[in-house]
Amino acid sequence: MSNNGTQLFLFCRPCGARLKKLGALIADMASSADEADRAIAENLIWDHRVTKERAEKFFDFLETECTNWSASSQEFRNGLFAYRKRLVAANPAAFEELPSSTSNLIPGTHDLVHVCDVTAKLMLMTTSGRTSPDFKAANLRLGRGGAAFLEVKNVDDLLATVVSDARRAQRFVEAFLAMVVAYQKISPWNPTWVAVWDQYEPTKVTASPNNWLEVVGKQAPLEPHWLLLLRYPSSGVRTLYRPTQLEAGNFSLHFPSPPCALLEVGGIAMQVGPAAPSIWQVLSEFIHTEIPFERAYWEATGIMLAQTTVHPYESLSTYRRRHLQVLRDSFGDKNIDDWTESRLTVP
Repeated sequence: MSNNGTQLFLFCRPCGARLKKLGALIADMASSADEADRAIAENLIWDHRVTKERAEKFFDFLETECTNWSASSQEFRNGLFAYRKRLVAANPAAFEELPSSTSNLIPGTHDLVHVCDVTAKLMLMTTSGRTSPDFKAANLRLGRGGAAFLEVKNVDDLLATVVSDARRAQRFVEAFLAMVVAYQKISPWNPTWVAVWDQYEPTKVTASPNNWLEVVGKQAPLEPHWLLLLRYPSSGVRTLYRPTQLEAGNFSLHFPSPPCALLEVGGIAMQVGPAAPSIWQVLSEFIHTEIPFERAYWEATGIMLAQTTVHPYESLSTYRRRHLQVLRDSFGDKNIDDWTESRLTVP
């Protein structure tokens, strides 16, 4: 299958013995009984946004850094995670070199929204062992003596005393975001995933905090977490990219962009959760390198800070089928069926 003369699919590009080895593994994963295996395999087969040069770098990484990657689907998923962690997340300069400027760089201006998991961030940042004077100072401002957040309950206890008072909430968010900015300097984790505010805003006005995550393709955590929304102009980021599975690593809830979607549409987030999206609710998603977050970004959302609840989710396959139907409704049956019915051919 081709798109304007350019061959699609990451794993159709490299040639020789390693394509055969990887092709056999991906084909096996695509028919696995494990939903996550199938999803990741299909995403890699369908994802046409990765350049040949980047695909070669990915193969080189697997062969030199993850020598057991072809032993099983789990080892390959470990390789995807390691690639994201070492080459995408940890080095902002390297990350900006990886996505293709011709197939993923997004022009134009948008107000963006990022869903920030306060609970997960506080626990990660304060237990990692990484620190700096700025980070310590911001942590002290939370009023807990700089103590680490060792469990979800620690965050719940603090936020329960904060959310009912507007000034305390402002001070908390200010200190929390200062911690995030300080932590970015000592432990980068790229990319930042964002949606377009104008598309996202109608979904969050009446939705529960769970839905803040679900409409951008993430399930609510197994324990209630505190979330806040951050809204900021795209002019505040250096570059916006359309994400691929390589930025998502081994995250199986990602879904690649169809080739018929315009570059400016970005990625299209797969909604999870009970509410089926309508066509107008299709959300564009983008990624960018980390930026300093400000309290004004939170205030621009209407000071959205709230706690998720716990509820069961359906199978991943259910959400993928629903998302494919949304794509068909948006871009036409033939465009989507021609794309998804193509499969990897192992030479």
